Amino acid sequence: MAASRISRSRLLLVLVIVLALAGTVGIASSASAKAPKGCTNATVKGEYGFVQTGAVFPNGVRTDWAAVGRNVFDGNGSFTIANATLNIGGTIVRLTGSGTYAVSPDCTMTLEATLSNGQINHRDIVVVDGGREMFTISTDSSLYATGRMVRQSSED
Repeated sequence: MAASRISRSRLLLVLVIVLALAGTVGIASSASAKAPKGCTNATVKGEYGFVQTGAVFPNGVRTDWAAVGRNVFDGNGSFTIANATLNIGGTIVRLTGSGTYAVSPDCTMTLEATLSNGQINHRDIVVVDGGREMFTISTDSSLYATGRMVRQSSED
């Protein structure tokens, strides 16, 4: 009878392990089926509204700022800042600009923008939902900024 218990215990343990592994394989298959297909510069194309917040540190003093505006991406690595309105510590500034971007297959992106006031900004970006939305962070040491871009129109 003791041998029968051990056999049943082992059988039950083996059954639990097999079911757990089958569940893990099913989850992995499901996850890989939902994984992004990959991104290219063409993933980011069209008009995007954006919002950003952050701080600048002129003379070591923190000044908070916020911005809204519209970017237009061409799907080939170039974009324009059609308009941007910034509130920098209570001062309103309106800018335009242009720049370049590069999207990696893992849907991360780098961006360099030259603003109409001559300032150059850099961002690291994550492209989500097939390019419908992006999350941004500044990579310039003198500027703290995070933001979000959302496609305004369907892809051209």
